[in-house]
Amino acid sequence: MRVYKNKYDWLQHRADENPDKIALQTVNKYFTFDELNQSSLKAAAYFGRCGIRKDHRVFLIGSNSAHYVIALTAVWKLGAVPVPINTRLLPKQIEEEFVFSKSSFIIFLDN
Repeated sequence: MRVYKNKYDWLQHRADENPDKIALQTVNKYFTFDELNQSSLKAAAYFGRCGIRKDHRVFLIGSNSAHYVIALTAVWKLGAVPVPINTRLLPKQIEEEFVFSKSSFIIFLDN
C-alpha cells in the first residue's frame, strides 16, 4: 500500500506539531491528533489493499462519527477524492449521485 505523500496533509502536520492535543471528541471517546492520524493511516492501508488509489473517486456514506472522519482522512491520505453523500437521500438519488460522480468505490460506514 502506498500512502500518497501530500505536503498539505493537515492531519499529519497537526500530529507532528501537537500530537497530544485533542483532535476529535465523541460522546464516548476522544482522539488526540496522533491517535487520529494513526487510525487514519491504518484505514488508508486497508483501503489501499482494497484497490483505492490516487485520484480514484470514493463514495462515502455514513453518519457523523469518528469512523467517518477516519475514513475521510484515510481517503485523502491515499490521494483519492472523497465524495460525501447525504444519508437522507433516497436509494434512487444515491444511485444517481454515484453514477454522476464517476466513483470507483463505495465506503459504507454503519455506525
